[in-house]
Amino acid sequence: MTGKNHLALSIAKHVINEHQSSALFTTVLRIAREFKSTWGKNAECSEADVIKRYAQPDLLIIDEVGVQFGSEAEKMILFEVINARYESMKPTIIISNLALNELFGFIGERVIDRMNDGGGCTLAFTWRSYRSRMAA
Repeated sequence: MTGKNHLALSIAKHVINEHQSSALFTTVLRIAREFKSTWGKNAECSEADVIKRYAQPDLLIIDEVGVQFGSEAEKMILFEVINARYESMKPTIIISNLALNELFGFIGERVIDRMNDGGGCTLAFTWRSYRSRMAA
């Protein structure tokens, strides 16, 4: 942990407390799992319902990007969520342990374009992880 989660949650706390806005912290695996649960015959909700759930908060934080298998279906799911938020002009924070070039290759150019549009930016935390420093 390089402090990425701590910083993202501090931003969420600020958004909630100072702007009376909503924030949601989740993982990309949870999003993919919820999305895939809609594909069954007896699904309780639709793909559109899942996208709406993640498009609704004023701020969405998605952790563990790059941990999942990276199938085309999973990449499309992530794109659908990011795109819905992009169309609503809502900020999204993506947290990953991948190097920037790996992250860009993993999530795709379309997602990166949407994340960087309208003043968005990419930050790389390259210092040693907090956990490894504490173990040393």
